[in-house]
This record gives sequence, structure tokens and C-alpha cells, in this order.
Amino acid sequence: FFLMKRDNPNHHPDFAANHVTGIFFQNKVDYNTWFGNKAEYIHGIQMLPLTPALLLSRTPEFCEEEWEDILKYLPLDKSDPWTSILLTGGLALVNPKLAYEKLQEMHPGHMDDGLTRAWGLYWISTQETKRHLSDLSKNVLHELDSDRPNSSNPEYPFTNLSAANETPAWWQKVWWPWKRAKSTV
Repeated sequence: FFLMKRDNPNHHPDFAANHVTGIFFQNKVDYNTWFGNKAEYIHGIQMLPLTPALLLSRTPEFCEEEWEDILKYLPLDKSDPWTSILLTGGLALVNPKLAYEKLQEMHPGHMDDGLTRAWGLYWISTQETKRHLSDLSKNVLHELDSDRPNSSNPEYPFTNLSAANETPAWWQKVWWPWKRAKSTV
């Protein structure tokens, strides 16, 4: 509903071509923001905050469509702080190498107030790895769907365990990969 690919069935095709809704009311959408109607604002605000959670909503497929249809036509002035947001939250997910080069050309003083140049460059440089990890997480989520805890799962709520300290299989799939990744950092 908020981020729309070309084949979005929830909005009129003319509106879905914007790729973002801007302001989303209860029964109305407006391709705008409360602080301005520039495309940089309308798309950029949907890219904040720049954290790993952003990848849950902004898929590489969506970002590619948004970049090709709208963002690549924007001026992307090196002195405009919104450019740093569009490069890190948009182009980085489509073409990390180009996003890295363009962000390196920006003066650190022209970055968005909430984004340091160091974080932006680091974020961009990890996007290929994150895309691979995103595919891995989809596989893990698919596996979890088959034995997610619910009333029909005998391992939930921690009943029918053969030993008091045994960890249920569904929890091992979530916890152990995270624990291993955390211990290697």
C-alpha cells in the first residue's frame, strides 16, 4: 500500500506509477509530504531511517523500478542533503558501486543531518552482502513457516520437551544463526 511496484493492484495504475504514496490517510493517498511536494522529499522520506530494517520494506526489485522510473531523472545536486538519502536508500540497493562513487563525490557537510558520510559509505559497501543475506533470510522464514509455534505445534509453549533444558527446534532456527553471527563479530 505504501511502496508500489508497477503491477500494484491496490491503487490506480496512474497513481502506482509514483511508486510511493507520500501521505497515506485513512481512505485517501496524496503524492506529497507535509513539508513539501518535491519528489526528493516524497521518495526520500520513505527511505528513513537508514537501518537494516529498511530492507524489510524496500526490496531490490522495488528500488530498481523506483530508480528507473523516477529517481534517476531527479537533479541529484551534490550540495543537496536529500541526494545523500536517495543514494543510500535507493541507488545503493540497485547499483551499489555507482551509489558509492556518487556519495564519495559529496562533501561531508552536504550530507543529511541524520546521516554521516562514513555510515553512508559503509551502508552502500555492504549492500551486495545484504542482498545475499536477504535471500538467506527468506529461506529461513520459509522454513520457520512450516513449524512456527501455534496451538497445533507440540513444542509450544515449551511443553512435551524430552529434557527441561532442551530448546525447541523452531527457536533453534531463529536463535542459533543469530548467536553464531553475533559471536563472530
